[in-house]
Amino acid sequence: MTRVEILDVKEMTLQMAACKLRNELVKKGDWYDGFVASIGSSLRESGVYEPDVEDMARRVLNRIIGLEEQDGDN
Repeated sequence: MTRVEILDVKEMTLQMAACKLRNELVKKGDWYDGFVASIGSSLRESGVYEPDVEDMARRVLNRIIGLEEQDGDN
């Protein structure tokens, strides 16, 4: 189960929050999987057909968080 950390929002800047979120996504854990699922459901609604949805969702998220495409390792 993912550990939820309570943050003091008053002290966190937007830049710090973005860095923290990116660091979690780069780990490719539960947060990453959740974002991929969300992007995938949006793609399905827009008419992208299976089995391309999961691959496209991973490519979109990897591009957003700045991960380079590595020989098919999405």
